[in-house]
Amino acid sequence: MLTNKIKALISLLDDSDEIVYGAVRAALLREGDVVIPILRETASNSSSELKRVRAKDLLRVAGLKSVKSALLDWIEDGAEDLLYGAYIVARYMYPNLEFVTVNDAINKMWRMLRRDVKSEQKPLDRVRVVNRFVFEELGFSKNELYPSSPENNFINEVLTKSIGNHVTLSIIYSELCLRIGLPVRCVSLPKILILCYMNDTVMDEDYRLRVEDVMFYINPANKGTIVGREDIKTFLNMHNMELHDNYYLPCDNIEVVRRLLINLHYSYGANKEINSAMDIKSLISIIDEYKDKVKIV
Repeated sequence: MLTNKIKALISLLDDSDEIVYGAVRAALLREGDVVIPILRETASNSSSELKRVRAKDLLRVAGLKSVKSALLDWIEDGAEDLLYGAYIVARYMYPNLEFVTVNDAINKMWRMLRRDVKSEQKPLDRVRVVNRFVFEELGFSKNELYPSSPENNFINEVLTKSIGNHVTLSIIYSELCLRIGLPVRCVSLPKILILCYMNDTVMDEDYRLRVEDVMFYINPANKGTIVGREDIKTFLNMHNMELHDNYYLPCDNIEVVRRLLINLHYSYGANKEINSAMDIKSLISIIDEYKDKVKIV
């Protein structure tokens, strides 16, 4: 019955009366995610150009609404799974994407790597094994040819093509380390996301981390180059940034996803995809509003 109702509304999408179209548009969006498959079919196969155009626009709006809801749920549930946060962002472009597809890709990498890493005892040696596997055997790298491509920000695309940006590469690297059991976390620096390798005795949630608890840093955007505290200091000085401890310590998963969205917003802007840039800005606002609310509380 619901499908028949949606199909009846779809049949009116090319009505020349803007008032009728406005009412149809509002009614379709009220139906939620169930309209997406039928809209997608209409956008691909309708003989009416106007209907195809309007269906594509509705697909974008309906997809954004779904992503907003998922992002807010993820935040309010504690944002514990970083990979899931990245998956939610990818759903903006790939609404049919299933989390199991992304999760299985990481698990496949983990199964290939875990024995080699565990055979090493020293943290630096373990990271070198991860670097060799990720950047040499699998060929992951930063997209130098098309740095502004939106695809660099979609975790499924990066896992498939082995090319991304500093945020997606850091997410994949840190998620792989998490499953292996290495105390590697993301660090939010100006203009770049990197990783830190923590002293594994201080990863308890109740422990208040100090800068001294970081053993070294890793830059996945530069094939896992090992970076020291002085290198971070030099980088911050170059950009005239104050030397806050936050730049040396792990950030939370919400901040990582925020950085991912900021990069995606920039990519759409650079490619003059204005509507998409505005959509992503609205997702960033959800995170910013949440952070402001937490500060007030």
